[in-house]
Order: sequence, then structure tokens, then C-alpha cells
Amino acid sequence: ALRDERFKLIDAPRPELYDLARDPGETRNLYDDEPRTAQALRAELTRLTAGASGAMNVRPVDKETVEKLEALGYLGAGADPASAEGSDQGRDPKDLIATFNRLRRAAEAVRTRRFALAMPILEAIIAEEPRNAFAHMLLGSTHLGTRQYARAIQELRAYVALAPTSAQAHQWMAIAHANLGDRTSALREAGAALAIDPHLSDARVLRAGILSALGRRAEAVQELRAAVATDPEKPPLRMSLAEVLSDAGLPAESEAEYRAILRQEPAFAPALAGLGAVLLRRGALQEASDAFRRALEVDPRQDEARFNLAQVLERQGRPQEARAEYERLARDSDTPTPVRDAARMRLRASSR
Repeated sequence: ALRDERFKLIDAPRPELYDLARDPGETRNLYDDEPRTAQALRAELTRLTAGASGAMNVRPVDKETVEKLEALGYLGAGADPASAEGSDQGRDPKDLIATFNRLRRAAEAVRTRRFALAMPILEAIIAEEPRNAFAHMLLGSTHLGTRQYARAIQELRAYVALAPTSAQAHQWMAIAHANLGDRTSALREAGAALAIDPHLSDARVLRAGILSALGRRAEAVQELRAAVATDPEKPPLRMSLAEVLSDAGLPAESEAEYRAILRQEPAFAPALAGLGAVLLRRGALQEASDAFRRALEVDPRQDEARFNLAQVLERQGRPQEARAEYERLARDSDTPTPVRDAARMRLRASSR
């Protein structure tokens, strides 16, 4: 829209022109009655906007990203997004208000996890407008939330066809594939997300978890180091790296990561418990005990830390104190089953 000191032009498929001096309520469309005024305002609007339609444009994919996506099996990744035919172009903005309001209602329902409310709204919009990218994205998110992973992938693929530069959509597809047990596809989709946005640390964490489970720990470490380099102030990333380093038989590097976390957050209980476990394995019993006790002060529900503290006490020749910790774990119904079973086993062994 454009207005001057008197007239207002709305440049839409059904254009409108109002004389604001005489008709401030915009009740009478003068577009056909004042063609010269309308054309002058339209020419000025074109000059100001350089002829842009105002439609949201999809960011082009650069050559390096195209090559990465093609290497992952996305042939034609650099092609232009599907044509806008059948999209909002050519529709009067006033006719889009109802759809916009439905999408807004569906988005709020998805945000508050009211998926049963969102789903029929989104399915109806897609039936009317198969190329509505936002509706496909929201419906994919809805299916993720209801654990309908195959359907989520279907909707997210439709969204990516319309918005090929969405790293988050590839990441969501990776999550869906991982939940379906398809590790190969999950790795590929997380890789596609990173090809578009190398700073998406969640995709690196997902890849690292899968690679570690496959025994490819060196690659998992590489992914997590890159994630930490991207978000060095995020303790959970360093936690994941420290755990994988420990599993990979690199205790010194694992300890260094735990200590880096604790320099940032001295009371981060999982890091205290992890550090204690590394210290216990290398025989630094008193340091390990201190770390476990501090973790339990911060969070008494650190049950693995309590079990490990009991092991330290046994090795320090303090069997009664160790037994008290094992008994606490064995009788507490909230103790995770593997920890409770291990505690009961230690109690039986100490009673022989």
C-alpha cells in the first residue's frame, strides 16, 4: 500500500483506491473512477519497491552447500525451489486472512502440545493449499510430537521441497529416522542440516550419539569437538564430549572436559559425578570421593554418583559407610533398576 497527502492505494489483485480526505473510513473504492491517480500512485510504489512483490523469498543455496547436499544424496539440491504456481501469488491479501488466522491457531496449538487440535486444521489447509510450506512444517512437527515418525518425515520432506534451506527441517527428519531405528538415514539428514548450517550443534550431538553407538568413536569425538567449538559456553555439549572421550579410552581428555565445565559452573552435578568416575578409574580415591560428595550435595538424586561413592568407601576400607550407601540405593523405589540391582549385588557380596 501507498498513500500521499490525500489518496491511499492498495496494490492487490483487486486494487483499491480511497480518498482519505473525503472517505477516512475507506468505504468507497475509487480505483476505476480515478485511473490517473491510481496509475501515478502505482508507478511510485513500483519505484519505491523496485518492483518487488513483497513475497517472502527463499535464500539461494550457495555452491559449497549444494556440493555437500549432493554428496549426501540430495541430487538437484541447487535447483530453484518449486515454482510458485498455486501459491499465494495472485490472491487478494484479504482472502488470505482466514488462512493466516487458522495457521496462527494451529501454531499456538503445536507450541502448547495440543496436537489433536492442530492436526485437523493443518490437514484441511494442506488439502486446500498443497504448497503451503508453513502448514507442512507445522504438521511435520505435530507428527513428531505424537511420535508418528514416518508421517513426520513425509510432511517435512514436502516442506523441504518448498523451503530447501531449512536446516531445522533436516534435523527434525534426522530425529524421526533415529526414532525409527534408521541410523543411516538419520546420519544423512543430520549431515544435510549441517551442510546448510554448520553451527547447528544439536545435529552434531545427534550424529555423535549414533556414531558412538556404532563404535565409530573417533568420528563421534570429532563431531562433539566441533559442537563445543560452536557453543563453548553450553555445558551439555562438553558433557557429551567428556562421556564419549571416556568411552573411547581417553580419560585425561575426558577429565579436562569435565574440569572445563566445572570452571564455568562449579555446582553442575552431572559434571561432578562424571569427574568423580574418571578419578575413581585412575585410583585417585580421595579426589573422587570429594567430587561424588559434592555432586550429591547439589543433587541427592545422582544415584550413580552415590553408587560410585560406595565403591570408593569400600576401597578405602570403610565397609560400614559403603554398606549404608548401598542400602539406601537398594531400598529406594526411585533408584534406577540397574543401579538398584548393582547395589543389592554388592550387599550380598559383602554379607558372605
